[in-house]
Amino acid sequence: MVDGPEAYPWSSYHANALGHDDRLLTPHPQYLALGTTLQLRQQAYAALFSNVISDDRLAEIRAYIQHAPVVSTPLFQSSTGTHLAIFCVYLAKAYWPLIPNTSANGRMANLSCP
Repeated sequence: MVDGPEAYPWSSYHANALGHDDRLLTPHPQYLALGTTLQLRQQAYAALFSNVISDDRLAEIRAYIQHAPVVSTPLFQSSTGTHLAIFCVYLAKAYWPLIPNTSANGRMANLSCP
């Protein structure tokens, strides 16, 4: 792991946020939509990575992932999608206050993951 995206040598962050020339990259339409100028796009892209996860929150996420039930159909669980289902549960747990139809005790209700 690295301390930030700029420390990862193969990241597109260098081109998209820092303006380094990378002939292997073609700007994605979503990147181009971040701003009307290169400088605005770079600032907006860098801002996407500005949130740092605290050590306590990271420990909570890891503990939850290790003990989370898989939310999916039996067929999905038996396929390679099991890993994706675990990630889906993590996202639901992390963002449950934003998900409609949550119960008062914080459990997800009517949650469906692919």
